[in-house]
Amino acid sequence: MPFRFEGLEIWTLARNFVAHVYEVTARFPNYERYALADQLNRAAIRLP
Repeated sequence: MPFRFEGLEIWTLARNFVAHVYEVTARFPNYERYALADQLNRAAIRLP
């Protein structure tokens, strides 16, 4: 039986963090959405 990493608490926490980063960056002003917000979103999805 393969190891199921989805059951790890740290994986769940990382997924929640990614969702939070997306929520925060969605409220950024338009002029930041394609620079800073994009960079933060790309960095966040590297976690899980």
